[in-house]
Amino acid sequence: RALCSVGRPVLLTFDDMQWANSLDGLRDFIVNHSNIPHAVQKEGSRHHGLMIVGTFRSNEVNQTDGLIQTINSIDQNKNTNFTKLIIGELDQNDISKLLSSALCLPMRYTHELAGLVHNKTRGNPF
Repeated sequence: RALCSVGRPVLLTFDDMQWANSLDGLRDFIVNHSNIPHAVQKEGSRHHGLMIVGTFRSNEVNQTDGLIQTINSIDQNKNTNFTKLIIGELDQNDISKLLSSALCLPMRYTHELAGLVHNKTRGNPF
């Protein structure tokens, strides 16, 4: 409770989860953590102060992979708050907007750089 509560939130991030051999431990942790009795009830859902973010490349997994099965089993657990975000490829204009915002420059100055970034990343948002 001292490390993970509503007043002291914790964010765990897992990147490139498509390379994991097994996610059973992570699934078990999430499912068991969602049933902790000291969870704060708020409007019918449980809040523990824990958020887990996992990323994976959807083009490198298929529906029968262990990763997808683990995600589905976590999603089906009624004691977890689960949100799935699918982020598609960015086009050159999207990248130019991001660069413009990050560099505090008008888009007319970031368009050429956005083209280079798009060519190197092929629009991968990560």
